[in-house]
Amino acid sequence: MSAIDWLNQSLQAPAGTEVGARGIEIAPVEVAPLAPPSSDAAGLLSPDVTGLPRTLWAGSSGSDIERLIERQGLDGPAASRDLLLLVLLAEATPPSGVEDGAFLLARADKLYAMGALEAASALLEKAPLTDSRVFQRWFDVSLLLGAPAAACEILLASPGIRVPDPQRIFCLARAGDWAAAKLSLTTAEALGQIAPESGRLLAEFLDDELVGDEAPPDIPMRDLTPLNYSLFEAVGAPVPTEGLSVAFAHADLGPNNGWKARISAAERLARARAIPPARLFELYFLGKPAASGGVWDRAEHAAALHRALQSRNAKQISSALEAAWPAFAAVDLEVQFAEYFSPSLLDIALVGDARCVALKARLLTEDYEAAALDPKTNAAGSNDFLLSVATGQSQTARTSTRTEAAVKNARFDNTLPPRIEMLISTDRIGEAILEANLLVLSGFAGDLEDLTFGLSALHRLGLEDMARRLSLQALILDRRG
Repeated sequence: MSAIDWLNQSLQAPAGTEVGARGIEIAPVEVAPLAPPSSDAAGLLSPDVTGLPRTLWAGSSGSDIERLIERQGLDGPAASRDLLLLVLLAEATPPSGVEDGAFLLARADKLYAMGALEAASALLEKAPLTDSRVFQRWFDVSLLLGAPAAACEILLASPGIRVPDPQRIFCLARAGDWAAAKLSLTTAEALGQIAPESGRLLAEFLDDELVGDEAPPDIPMRDLTPLNYSLFEAVGAPVPTEGLSVAFAHADLGPNNGWKARISAAERLARARAIPPARLFELYFLGKPAASGGVWDRAEHAAALHRALQSRNAKQISSALEAAWPAFAAVDLEVQFAEYFSPSLLDIALVGDARCVALKARLLTEDYEAAALDPKTNAAGSNDFLLSVATGQSQTARTSTRTEAAVKNARFDNTLPPRIEMLISTDRIGEAILEANLLVLSGFAGDLEDLTFGLSALHRLGLEDMARRLSLQALILDRRG
């Protein structure tokens, strides 16, 4: 007897049927291999971790989701970027109507644009790396992370991978097969398969004697691929990353680069949520700045606060905190500063304005509710409305600014734009989250009605923690004065 009800019933002959060799016709059994699972469902975070349903994309069109992902801005607040990362990395059944692998690639492309290269690499590795589309992206990510060896090994061992000629030539050279690399370059140039500028750059890479007093080839920034960037560096003509997309900043993190360049790159990446704050602050602490202004001032402020915390002297810590906060606020690094230093400030009896700074900093972290409920910190001069938002009790709190009113309305006014109402009512959860995030971004750019709608949608979707974090960031980081 089968323990599975539907299978048990299927084994029972219909009533009135004579069971026997002549009473039952057995149809031929057809056997077919099961299709491999789609890589589009792959993610780095399970539903247990994200709190999002596995049916996140159910009912949504793949083309609609891909367009929504592409439209997500890259200049929003930290919590908005965190929300986007959460959605992009979630394990979930893919939307309908997508070519196999296309949804994973759309997510990986957005992670690349955000500078989240380690996440992009891990996501791409969930798909077959011998797929040419997957491999080309993984190759670029591997180059910028300074680890092309594995990518080149796979490329040279897999003739079926279709890549541009420069990539194969580069890998042949890395493997020590200089003759094959030079022959491949000559052949590709003769067939017109390599742009003259790229061909010359590869030629200099393959032959040190060609590198002389002549200026390196002029390749426009918009056409600068990760491979060309690596080749310029290899021939002794490195390209500054400041004018390039944030993904290139990873290349400046290595110890072979100058201290200032490493800090500047880490600031860009930390602001983009592509690296944890600890990696940035470790760089600030590497030495004593020999100059002033810009990154050096922030390095000095960070180091001074670090030294004060080690001394456990409350007055020194308070003074260093008050001096450091505006320096990091000036470059939109308050959240990263707060996440790094707030845990160390919990048991310090701060004095003066430092108490208010410490509370604001803690409210910018995931510890916001505990901060608002802590009697040692919540009397530090912050307004009552801010604390009520942190505890989810802002219904009766008074508002004194337009931003506060927008945040309060989002919590207690259920009115939403018709499109988001439709998405929520039809359980198109992922699509609704992305639409809400676009409204939040518009809100942070100045449209407070959009801020209300975006936050309200997140409340309705049950993303209470993310809605509160975004609300607190909108209030504390409000640049409108």
